[in-house]
Amino acid sequence: SCILLEVVLLIFTPQQYYKLLLTYNLPIDTRMKDNVNGKATPPSMKGRRRLPSRKSGKNSVDCILQATEEILVVQDNVETTTNKIAERAGVNIGTLYQFFENKEAIFVAVYYRTTSKVGRILREANVKQLNEPAEVALPALVETALQVFEETSHILFLLAENTPELRAQKNGTFLANQIYEGSRSYIERHATTLSNDDTEIAYYFMQTTVVAVIRSYLLDRPVQIERERFIKELSRMLINYVNDFLDR
Repeated sequence: SCILLEVVLLIFTPQQYYKLLLTYNLPIDTRMKDNVNGKATPPSMKGRRRLPSRKSGKNSVDCILQATEEILVVQDNVETTTNKIAERAGVNIGTLYQFFENKEAIFVAVYYRTTSKVGRILREANVKQLNEPAEVALPALVETALQVFEETSHILFLLAENTPELRAQKNGTFLANQIYEGSRSYIERHATTLSNDDTEIAYYFMQTTVVAVIRSYLLDRPVQIERERFIKELSRMLINYVNDFLDR
C-alpha cells in the first residue's frame, strides 16, 4: 500500500530497502525502484490524510514499532490490537492509522526492522571470523546466531509464521539466507579448488541444518540440552562437515 511504502521509507533509505527486497526475493514496488534511481514521484495519497513531516513521522513510527515489539514479547499477534499498540506507544489511535492501515501492516514493518538488525549483527560476526579456522570460527558464529535468534524468535519465527502477508512471501527464509551468505563467504575464503556445484551443496546443507536445529531448539526448549551443550554439539557437527568438505 501507499502508506506502508511511506513508512518503509521512514525506516530505511530507498537504497537499503531496495537491496533488502533483492536479497530476499520479495516483490519490488516499481515506485521504490524509481526512487532508488533518483526519479521517483511520491505515491498517490488520494483519499488518505497527509503524513506529518519526515522527522516527526519517523519519531511516531519508531514509537509504534518499538511498542509493538515490546507487546509481542509477552503476548501473541492475535491478542495484540492497534489500541494496545497506540496506548503503549503514547500516540492516539488516529496517529497510528495515519501510518498503518491495520495491525498486520505494523507487524510487517516490525519484521523488516528486526531482520535488518539481525542481518547486520550476523554479517559483522561473520567478517570477524572469516580468517579463523573452523574450530574457532564456527562456535563463535553459532553462539552469535543462537543469541540473536533467541532474542528475536517471537518475531523471526512466530510472527512470521502467524502473519498472512509474511507467510505468503516466505519471509521465513530470512534465516536460511543469512546462514547461506555466511557459509558462502567462509568456504570461498578457505576453499579455492572446489567446483561451484560442490560449494552450492555445502551452502545448502549448512543453511538448512543450522536453521532447522536452532529453530527447533528455541521453540521446543528441550530441558535436557543446556545452552552451552547445544552450542558445542552444533558447532562440532559443523566443524566436522566443513573440515571434511575442505579436505576433499
